Amino acid sequence: YFHSNLQLIPAEKLGFFVSYNSAGKATTPPRSPLWAKFMDRYYPVSDTNALPAKDAIKGLTAADVAGSYLSSRRADTSLLRLLTELGQPTVMPREDGSITVDAFTTLSGQPRVFHPAGDGLFLEKHGQGKLVFTQGEDGVMRMLSSAAGVQVFERAPPLRNAGFLLVGLGVSLGILLLNIVGIPVAALVRRHYGVDQQWETAPRLLRVATLLVSVAMLFFIGGIAGLLISILSESPWSLDSSVDASLAFMQKGGWVASAGVLLAAAHAYIAWISPERGFLGRLKETAVLLSLVWLVWFAWMMNMFDAALKA
Repeated sequence: YFHSNLQLIPAEKLGFFVSYNSAGKATTPPRSPLWAKFMDRYYPVSDTNALPAKDAIKGLTAADVAGSYLSSRRADTSLLRLLTELGQPTVMPREDGSITVDAFTTLSGQPRVFHPAGDGLFLEKHGQGKLVFTQGEDGVMRMLSSAAGVQVFERAPPLRNAGFLLVGLGVSLGILLLNIVGIPVAALVRRHYGVDQQWETAPRLLRVATLLVSVAMLFFIGGIAGLLISILSESPWSLDSSVDASLAFMQKGGWVASAGVLLAAAHAYIAWISPERGFLGRLKETAVLLSLVWLVWFAWMMNMFDAALKA
């Protein structure tokens, strides 16, 4: 599909329009760099971008505006929220008081550097890009980029911060994966040394059930995320009804895993009241339970249980 860019400078009676029939293969879409090169050629600015003296700058600092931001151009009610939520642009402060935004890079893939110019304005070093930050009456920090068109970026609240979500996702999936691999490994070690734990029937069944619940959760989260990424990396038009059956099957695994959290809770409870389990064993079962609960919350927030399969 077409990717276009329209820029107007009424004072100069200038209009600039370009449209591509694809996004291209570059890391940075070519529309914005083309406009920047056009401006550098016909309306150049000084290399310092007329920055005021550092001690004369007032207003928001790099530390004030740092953080992850949600774009107004995002998916909120569909499965694609998973990707847009985890792909938040992040404003990072630098030691000299300037900032970089990981989503805004040069054609070589290097981050563009923006220096404060006062009153929430940050100007690009060696370029004509501008970032404007403002904090509304609701206390939310917002960012507007000269290269992002109609998009407005809002600083993400803690529970929607990409850093928090990625760390929680990685830790939770890692704990489940280690538990899945660790149970058979521990069984083989005990068999090798002739150790028989003599599990009672209920704890043994709950242990197996928790293992199966962990497998179902990994299949659910990893399957849907992997399918969406593989399809969108090729062509967004491939995300159509042809994948509904696969998504619905993975969702069934998610419902099974969610219901199975109760079995994991029972297993953790028995571990804590059983005199045969040590502290580390109890801690492990608690970690598995908390990981499953966190992943159910994450999947619900990302619309992964949505039966309508909206994308």
